Amino acid sequence: MDGNQLTLGAAGGSFNYTLSDVASNVNIQIMDDSGNVVRTVANASGTLGKHSISWDGKDDAGNQLPYSVYSVKVTAATSSGTAVTTKVTANGIVDGIEKDANGNILLNSGQLQFTTDKILAIRDTYIPNNTVNNNASGDATSTGA
Repeated sequence: MDGNQLTLGAAGGSFNYTLSDVASNVNIQIMDDSGNVVRTVANASGTLGKHSISWDGKDDAGNQLPYSVYSVKVTAATSSGTAVTTKVTANGIVDGIEKDANGNILLNSGQLQFTTDKILAIRDTYIPNNTVNNNASGDATSTGA
């Protein structure tokens, strides 16, 4: 789904980021609903294109965080310091559908609720090819909205 929010559940949380150019400096921040940075990945991979990340739901100190909605911010720059455009999208399992008072269809994914215009793709299964874990050494990259 389009946007920088993700739901942390029993299986963790997952998101994607896309870089518009090769970046030598990529940093990811995962923030709680109060805007506090709970997880940071510095010097993440900066290859051009889309990257899929699975987050284990732990903070920088290794503590398991509560199931909730978190936001992701990715900043990236080239070796000369020029900002690289980033985009974050999230993966989730739709566990409910409802209509609001105006008749708009709303999808629920854990504690996150969104409209159908945010859907980018529907898949049977999702298998991440990267994992952000407690020992992350910069193999994760994501984009900020």
